[in-house]
Amino acid sequence: MIIKAELHRNLLNRYENDPSIKPLIQMWPTVESAIKKVIEDGDYKSYVNAIRAYDEHMWTESKKGDGSNPIAIKKWKIYPTWSELNWATVYERVRQQLNFETVLIRTDKVLEGATSNRDIFFKDVDGGLAIKGTMHNRCVLFPVVVMEHKGGHFCKTACTGVNAIGRRFHDTNPNVITVQITENYVTVGKDQSDKLINEIDHFIIDRGENQVENNRYWLRNFEEMYEHEQVLVSDLARAKPSHFVNIKVEHTSNKSLRDQLNESKYIKKEKVFLDIL
Repeated sequence: MIIKAELHRNLLNRYENDPSIKPLIQMWPTVESAIKKVIEDGDYKSYVNAIRAYDEHMWTESKKGDGSNPIAIKKWKIYPTWSELNWATVYERVRQQLNFETVLIRTDKVLEGATSNRDIFFKDVDGGLAIKGTMHNRCVLFPVVVMEHKGGHFCKTACTGVNAIGRRFHDTNPNVITVQITENYVTVGKDQSDKLINEIDHFIIDRGENQVENNRYWLRNFEEMYEHEQVLVSDLARAKPSHFVNIKVEHTSNKSLRDQLNESKYIKKEKVFLDIL
């Protein structure tokens, strides 16, 4: 399958005899058919209803005590790969509507930055779109859309981390579209400035509404999926590959950091204090 559903399916196979996994394997043919259908027709409402039994079972098992079943063990990534797979359907539909060639990101390493001394820095992202190309004679994926998915509780610490990731991508190329998707429990306080998310271009609530009974199952937001597709297609309608492969290369010194520190006297900077009326 073009959206690499096997990344999720293979995790199920590892624990096929576990009572929490057996129902998912039995339901998988229905899910696979729903994925293929939504990529063809974009009917996210029908898709969300078709996967409901699978999605609800996955969600319910993930909420049980850590270690009680394979889905509830966070490091095994069964639940996150399922969430990411749902949004891969959106990005595949967007990819098919663009006027330039992109590839689907599925937990891939994309270029986050590069330096004049030929260093390249990569970042694993949960989903999105990228352009295949070369940098410093190396094959790389230049990001077009980068998505991070955070399940469950999305707090200030998580928000700060995602915003910092977005800033690094934008410092390298401001054209990159950064996306944060989370479930319905955002607890960033109302006393916080919107600067906390100023590097996140699109923020999406994946289930229900924010902080509405986080302890019960909510359907995935088919309306958000449809809107996200439409917004991205519109945003990228006039884009060209050059908008994403012509990145800002950071100029670095050939001297060691210690030598640079010595020359700058440990970077002592004078402060200029302004009168605030």
